[in-house]
Amino acid sequence: MQQADRLSEHSRRQPESVSQHQPESVPQHQPESVSQHQPESAPQCQSGPALPEPQSEPEQMSDLQREQSSDRPRPRIFPWDSEEQISSLLKLTSMSMRKQIERALRPLGLTQQQGLTLRILLHHPGSTHSDLERILRIEKPSVTNLISVMERRGWVVRKKDEQDARFKQIHLTSEGEELAGRIDATVEQTKSRMMNALSDEEILLLKSLLKKLRKSWEDEPKEDSRP
Repeated sequence: MQQADRLSEHSRRQPESVSQHQPESVPQHQPESVSQHQPESAPQCQSGPALPEPQSEPEQMSDLQREQSSDRPRPRIFPWDSEEQISSLLKLTSMSMRKQIERALRPLGLTQQQGLTLRILLHHPGSTHSDLERILRIEKPSVTNLISVMERRGWVVRKKDEQDARFKQIHLTSEGEELAGRIDATVEQTKSRMMNALSDEEILLLKSLLKKLRKSWEDEPKEDSRP
């Protein structure tokens, strides 16, 4: 009888243990995981700062149209346009040609001015200081210094003019003639290479336009001569 009573008492205690633990496990984890995490993530995305809306294309076009229709003066994008651009192009072209010729004359130990003077004397022997001033477009002291340097190097000699002893003619020495011939060939090759981009007709047209432009500038009256 005692054993039967123990079994009946044990059977009564077993349901209680189930009823005590099984219901408690459900409310501890499943409801808390849903209530703790899912609601918190949603406000983080919605509470961010609002981005500015991009300006629409019609508004941009209207601003451009208003700016173009305005009477106020607008700054020029390229202030060297028109006539100033022509002068810039002429200067840049002249500088490029000068650099090419100087590069070709450098192995010979000559400057461009010295090389040009030797070429002038090769084709026009007996030129005077005044002739070189006019062709080289430099002042008399510069011509005197240039010829003195070339004379010391043995490239030129100065002789009195047979018709007027007040003037001196400049001639090449044998060494100067040899050097001038090499310079002449080098410069002509360099010029031909630079002018390959133009046809013969374009070269003639370019020369004609440059002469016309230069003449118009030189014929323009000076400010001092105006009434």
